[in-house]
Amino acid sequence: MARALHSRGGTANPELSQLQLDPRPRKSTRPRRLEHLTRDTGYRWADEVDPICSELTRLITESRLTFKSIVERVNSTEPLSQNRITPQTLSKWMAGETKSPQNRKIDSVLKALGYRRIIQ
Repeated sequence: MARALHSRGGTANPELSQLQLDPRPRKSTRPRRLEHLTRDTGYRWADEVDPICSELTRLITESRLTFKSIVERVNSTEPLSQNRITPQTLSKWMAGETKSPQNRKIDSVLKALGYRRIIQ
């Protein structure tokens, strides 16, 4: 067992060495709040992917437009830079790499393809 030394006299202090070498974590004195464990965390998709993704890929495929032409349509009609998209965004949507696309980008692409989403 290692011994801690006083800085002045060089004698060992067994209490100090016990405090320094005790690997056990300290216990918190306040109670743990676990109310959040029963809270609903929202809807989870059955196959871990938002259902709008499959609808988007179907509409993009049926349009027979290239990613570049869709991107040009979106970026020419969208004044805000947050709503603009890139060909890589469409590529990831089509490949299934995106689990939950941003709502504003979905609406921008639908608008460029001539569709409008109606929420019921």
